[in-house]
Amino acid sequence: MMKKQEAMKQEEALQVCNETKSTESKSYGFYFDRQGKPIELMDWACKVEDKKYKVILQEEIGDYFISTIWIGLCFISSERNKPLIFETMIFSDDDDDLNNYQERYETEQQAIDGHNLAVMLVRSKILSGLQNETE
Repeated sequence: MMKKQEAMKQEEALQVCNETKSTESKSYGFYFDRQGKPIELMDWACKVEDKKYKVILQEEIGDYFISTIWIGLCFISSERNKPLIFETMIFSDDDDDLNNYQERYETEQQAIDGHNLAVMLVRSKILSGLQNETE
């Protein structure tokens, strides 16, 4: 009896996923390639595991790690109603105002520009810290 109930629950869950999928295809969907084109879940899952596909730029500067990646998930921009499928983050062991900095972007070029801005923020923070130490 228990196996039959579990099988029924799995069928119900599968039906909900299929209904959601058909609803998604009428709008943006949930998954996008690097060009912003909608893709299926399994295609996204393969791409997100491919580091060469996923990573746009990453670098370490001092104690900071700056990472810009393709996330391919549907985060919608409130301003333009477009999916934000790239993300730049700054990580640091220090608990300062740049640690966990995060920005999301619509296009790969915006992500590259955003990454370069994050690099400038980190360099500026490091330089201001050095200046404060010498004063």
